[in-house]
Amino acid sequence: MRGVTLKQLRALRAVADTGSVTAAARQLFVTAPAISMQIRQFEQIAGLPLLERAGEKFVLTAAGREALRAAHAVDAAIDEFETILATLRGGVAGHVSVGLVSTAKYFAPRMV
Repeated sequence: MRGVTLKQLRALRAVADTGSVTAAARQLFVTAPAISMQIRQFEQIAGLPLLERAGEKFVLTAAGREALRAAHAVDAAIDEFETILATLRGGVAGHVSVGLVSTAKYFAPRMV
């Protein structure tokens, strides 16, 4: 059987975030059956259930929580890789946080 895909990781994360296959489908702009299929395939690869019903919502199993941690790590690695690529292309990439006093709102925008 083939490995886990980004679509499967994103489907799991969306269901975990929303608690619903339908809401996850809306969030990812796909159909609910597409989300269900991605989760089902992911569970087949894992050999364990990743989600279980809790009333009307889905919650992560222990395996699902580990898969979600992996999904976050994959997203972080992709973000880091995109930053590296931008740097290699000669563009400067990154995030800057600036803390200012409340009166700075009058002159800080011109400085930036």
